Amino acid sequence: MCELADLFSVSKIMFPSSPPYIPRKTSATPIHFLGWLSLVAVAVMRIWLTSSQRLTALGWAIYDDRLFLNLGDSLKKGNWLGAYSDLTLAKGPFYPFWIAAMSKLGVSLLLSQHLLYVASCFLFVIAARPLLRTPLSMFLVFTVLIFNPMSYSQPMMTQVLREGIYPALTLFVVSCAVGLLVRATRPATTFTPWAAGLGLSLSAFLLTREEGIWISPFLFVVVGAAALRVWSTSSGLWRSLSVVVLPLTLVVVIMGCVAGMNRTRYGLFTVNELKSTDFLDAYGALLRVKHVGSDPVVPVPREVRSRIYAVSPAFAELRPFLEGDLGRHWLDVVKNLRKLYEEDPQFARKARVFLDGDPSGIWKRAFFDEKREIMGGWFIWAFRDAVAAAGYHSSCPAAAAYYRRLGVEVNAACAEGRLDCLGKRSTLLPPWRNEYAPLLLKTFVWGGLSAIRFEGTNVHSDPSIGDEKSFKLFRDVTLENLSPSEFRVQGWVFSPDRRLDIAVVKNNGVPVKESVPLPSPDVYAHFLSKGADVSNARNCRFDMRLALYSGACCLSLSSGGKLIRNIPLDGSVTYLDSDGLHFHLEVLGTKKDSMKLRVLSGIGRLYQSSMPILVILSLIGYAVVGILACRRRRGGEIPTIATALALAIIARLCMLAVIHVTSFPAIIPQYLAPLYPLLILFVALVLTDSCLKPGEMVLRAKKVKEAL
Repeated sequence: MCELADLFSVSKIMFPSSPPYIPRKTSATPIHFLGWLSLVAVAVMRIWLTSSQRLTALGWAIYDDRLFLNLGDSLKKGNWLGAYSDLTLAKGPFYPFWIAAMSKLGVSLLLSQHLLYVASCFLFVIAARPLLRTPLSMFLVFTVLIFNPMSYSQPMMTQVLREGIYPALTLFVVSCAVGLLVRATRPATTFTPWAAGLGLSLSAFLLTREEGIWISPFLFVVVGAAALRVWSTSSGLWRSLSVVVLPLTLVVVIMGCVAGMNRTRYGLFTVNELKSTDFLDAYGALLRVKHVGSDPVVPVPREVRSRIYAVSPAFAELRPFLEGDLGRHWLDVVKNLRKLYEEDPQFARKARVFLDGDPSGIWKRAFFDEKREIMGGWFIWAFRDAVAAAGYHSSCPAAAAYYRRLGVEVNAACAEGRLDCLGKRSTLLPPWRNEYAPLLLKTFVWGGLSAIRFEGTNVHSDPSIGDEKSFKLFRDVTLENLSPSEFRVQGWVFSPDRRLDIAVVKNNGVPVKESVPLPSPDVYAHFLSKGADVSNARNCRFDMRLALYSGACCLSLSSGGKLIRNIPLDGSVTYLDSDGLHFHLEVLGTKKDSMKLRVLSGIGRLYQSSMPILVILSLIGYAVVGILACRRRRGGEIPTIATALALAIIARLCMLAVIHVTSFPAIIPQYLAPLYPLLILFVALVLTDSCLKPGEMVLRAKKVKEAL
């Protein structure tokens, strides 16, 4: 009995229970007013710095950027998601909703995305205000969260991609759940808005991307803890259930409304056609047919397709397309990437960093292998394109009927033994292979290290690529200036023994702009001071301003119609003094706002150097708090939230590892993007709760020692 009493006294000392909620009138003190004012100042600074970025338009990206713009443009014009095709319901509709709403309001897309992220940061500090306790801790958490370099890095925040809003929506879900946990035992008027906010934000989150299941561990822990807190009070069962039921009800209603609108317009009650039962049955049936010595990242190889053609009349209808020009188009995806690798030094550097860093080696082999198979996640689009080419995507019910017939035929062939198959499947996930296990572990660790190191931070927008028609769509819908709005190439170059012709050309040789030699008395005087009287140095300057930089370009130097050298305009070469050439590149890109981008780049480097250390410290602090919590058999709110954040991070990394080794490269900043706010919050909350209160922790430790 004495030991139990001692244990109880220890728990009371280390983690005193929260006092009952007592409503009281509070007045804003100057300190609190200045605290909120400082947060606003930081937010304004963040928006001002990112205002220098420009939108990268990719006119060829019909499955991503162009798709979202077309859907958003249809919504803006009041035509729902537009005319039906195989792409109309292939992705979540919330990002097109956002594009349409911002365009209608006259707010440029990038600005709206930055404002959304800033708003999510404000919501979190409001939600966690009872836990952060002091204005200083609020300021620190807010600042380190709002300057998350991945929240303004390319391509997430400089292209028309769902990742432009996905991290912010993730943070909205986290904030509302935390606000609900902290206020669960307070009056209904206090906690109900947070429960409603959770339902609304979770709906937007699930309608943005298809793999929202990864956030479930966080919600299970935090919302479950909130429900248990309510249950432990005198509020009883019904209020405890309302903590869970209200958000869930809002999610079901909102998702049902979107599905109902699709039913009215296209004839199928679904939010996303790729998650409909008929399509999953058909695709799962193709995946269950056993392979004969095939590559793990090839879901349905050619030899498997040939066997399915023989037993399924529905699938045989796709043969002219999958084995014809359409199939060859998807076969050439990797081939085209290799061509870009050879022509574009900037892309080549990025590709080498990724391929050399990938411990699985899967995509390095695939990239340089001449194997002619449709790989990974590309097959699903080739399959749907083939169904559309066969005429079955003329309407949603017609497509559903075809997929249903295909699934029935292939599954029947499996059941009758005409195909050698695995168990019945209704999923996009390929069957498990034993060789996946070591690859998944390596990829998981690699993904975690990449996230901790903030690898791939880049604040500079990539050049826009496309034609004027596609650029017009980007400008009209996003209301943005395209990257770069004015691309400038300035410097000097000469050869002592021949006159040079200077021009900017694309890497494929297509001319972009020629240069007229400009006077360069400073260059001539510089070489004259060194004893070299070179007449060609008198007029060797070039200064070219391009209205739009389309694709990878280089500076072409020729003489008498004969090419002498191409210098890549990617920043890799800024000075040459060899082979009879004297060259210096003074300005490359947009000079305007370069100071802002330099500041943002510096902040990114600060995170890259400091976060690995802070993560280690936070893990130590988390372990200490966990040990103490186990001793007292009761955890506090911050340890609970930190645990939930850690579980969500692990779940996301596991999901990305599976995608990476089975479908397509997934350990890239674009797909890691929603992890960074969670990682920052884990570090900030744990360190704020422990390291920023050393005196309190020491005092508690002494009392624990005395009590034991």
